[in-house]
Amino acid sequence: MELGADICCDSAHKTLPVLTGGGYLHFSKNEIKDFSSDAKTAMAVFGSTSPSYLILQSLDLANRYLENGYRERLFDTVKRCAM
Repeated sequence: MELGADICCDSAHKTLPVLTGGGYLHFSKNEIKDFSSDAKTAMAVFGSTSPSYLILQSLDLANRYLENGYRERLFDTVKRCAM
């Protein structure tokens, strides 16, 4: 996003403790009004009327994981691996 992307998505299950199929859709702060309705329309095409609440819960737990010292733990791990 810092390099100018308007929208990007992450397959959270590939890099975070999230169940398979979990992902995030990120909007640029500058573009959210322009794209939010289009994104909702596009997601309706691929979405489900019966979402997996287990996957949604794992995304919520990953959000808490990221908010509570993740950067510091990651930095410490990188430092230990570099030694």
